[in-house]
Amino acid sequence: MSIPHAYGLALEPYIPEFEKLTGIRVNLEFLGEDELRRKRTIDLSMGTGLYDVMSVGLSIIPQYAQAGWLADLKPYISNPLLTDDAWYNYEGIGAPFRKWNTTEDGRVMAIPGNFSGPIFWYRTDIFDKYGFVPPDTWEELIDLKKKLQEKLDADPEYQNVYAFCTRGWTGPGANTWTICPVIYDYGGRIFDENMKAVFNSTEAVKALEVYREAQVGYGNPPGSEGIDMYTMVDMFAAGNLASMFAGIDHIVFIGDPQKSKVVDVWDASIPPRGPAGRYSSLWTWSFGINYASRHKEPAWLFVQWATSKPVQERMGPLGTPTRLELWTTEPFQKLKQKGWIKAAMWYVENGTVTEPLIPEFREVGEAMSVAFSKILRGEPIKESLDEAVAKVDEIIAKRREVLREE
Repeated sequence: MSIPHAYGLALEPYIPEFEKLTGIRVNLEFLGEDELRRKRTIDLSMGTGLYDVMSVGLSIIPQYAQAGWLADLKPYISNPLLTDDAWYNYEGIGAPFRKWNTTEDGRVMAIPGNFSGPIFWYRTDIFDKYGFVPPDTWEELIDLKKKLQEKLDADPEYQNVYAFCTRGWTGPGANTWTICPVIYDYGGRIFDENMKAVFNSTEAVKALEVYREAQVGYGNPPGSEGIDMYTMVDMFAAGNLASMFAGIDHIVFIGDPQKSKVVDVWDASIPPRGPAGRYSSLWTWSFGINYASRHKEPAWLFVQWATSKPVQERMGPLGTPTRLELWTTEPFQKLKQKGWIKAAMWYVENGTVTEPLIPEFREVGEAMSVAFSKILRGEPIKESLDEAVAKVDEIIAKRREVLREE
């Protein structure tokens, strides 16, 4: 089970080779992100074992690890009858990505296939024509958005092209993925050291003011306050966006000549910073094995193959591989989008996780995201955040009570 972007799409053409190599049949099902989360949770919580291998995002790992819903892959990695360590070389996967998919007690919950994080994408033809450069700060981005849209509106060549967009749609991992790092950029946090929600602080309010100004109004496409990832990326690939704040791994769409009209005229840059620094939302799409799967060993052979160096090497840049040595190979060096490579490597060296990695993230993220969506639609910032903070504190308190009873 996978979502139809990033690693799943890059991997799909090679699956018949795995089937021929092993005699194992692979049924691949692509689902939208919300539908995938719903069906995945039902299957795992009921123990039906319908899906053997699942795409799992970074933020869900703590919940699934606590619930015991994913098989520990460490015994499979260390089993010489199933894994040739000299060939597979699990340690060849970047340490930051392995870290976030491993529990504190050493269980390997999933194998990272690709990595991502929001970066600033832009049309080089448009920016060069008007003499613009990628913004260093969020204030510069807001100023750029307005000035760039004025240029686009006055140029017959770029009618129906909008200056900037990022995530707006509601859901844990949706607008939270791009808003949480901005809260950090302005000195705010999601929780304090006592797990008390604090994303209604003065700093967080300022961050939401800035994000709303960047995302809504002149220079943004219609409906930007609720725009989803796929619509935004499709707009950029179709040539209707001059810039966007979106994931590194969207190169699977933007860099593919079969899917993109701007394949030769784009590049990217590191995320804008705020007065408190330049934060990020490191992410991995990983392969996890259902604890209730009745085909765990064949499932492991598939996961091992799908995350191996030879497969990632053949995917090239479109796979945004977690095996970092591949980023110095010829397919990457041939890319003229050197800024995109620098932005990706910036994540490897400096990437932080600003969405809360806690077992309650689904509920907590939903409450946060609803508040963020209200703000993008024009509702008062402080009041919306205060309401969400109260809900989040209630969620955490109830969970602590359940743990005490257990």
